[in-house]
Amino acid sequence: MKKEIKQKFPKFCQENLMKEENLCLSDDIDSLFSCIILQKLFPNLNIDVFYDFNNLYKTDAEVKKCIGVDMDLVRGKCWGNHVTVNNPKSANLNTILKIGKSNYTEKFAGSTLLTILSYYNIDLSNLTEKQLELLISIDVAFKQYYFNKDIFKKYYDEILEYPIFTKIVEKHDADYFYNIIKEYNLHEHIWVDILDNTLRTRIKLDKLGELFPSLSFNLPKNQFKVHRSFKIVQSSYLKHDEDEIFSCARTYKNALRYSIK
Repeated sequence: MKKEIKQKFPKFCQENLMKEENLCLSDDIDSLFSCIILQKLFPNLNIDVFYDFNNLYKTDAEVKKCIGVDMDLVRGKCWGNHVTVNNPKSANLNTILKIGKSNYTEKFAGSTLLTILSYYNIDLSNLTEKQLELLISIDVAFKQYYFNKDIFKKYYDEILEYPIFTKIVEKHDADYFYNIIKEYNLHEHIWVDILDNTLRTRIKLDKLGELFPSLSFNLPKNQFKVHRSFKIVQSSYLKHDEDEIFSCARTYKNALRYSIK
């Protein structure tokens, strides 16, 4: 990641401070893959909280400190990727670059996963083309290239310092990457099974494990029980005080989706 941008990330991201936290998983492959990478880098991290935007679940483990992963929290530590309200503890390129409603079309439309890989200077040069294609397929990150090549190159070539993704995407049309999404069920969600309180998904984790043999694509085996429930609000503007809001994402220039307590 470009040094000047990396220096603007919240302090909690620093390697010496990422060792005594719990992770909060959210409900998709961007979050799960990001958690897998964070746990690979920092083996002491455990996933003891799960958020599906309607409910916050916890295991029986004691959770003193927690980092939301692929979550745009209004307060508290988190890694995210949407345009959202300002949170000084959010490790989110859009927050750091002050992207909001007025400059929404200039946003980073990539994944939390690639933000994390870039922040920790993970070398991707030894990955196969298929592995790289899958990485840029997560969260439909490739899509921005077909809308605005210049902005795509700005983020991947200059800020993330991963120009390889420009070379990967320019070889194919969008359907090529949508087929990768279908092949691995990357569009599917993660949920809590009401029968045994364990996490379930239709994402093809076994196939991902075959593609990335050095990583373990397993959901936590713990039971997750509801800790707090939320109501989802979709609106063109914030109808509630920020103190009432847990997470918030601007899904379009004039559309917000947020959860309230």
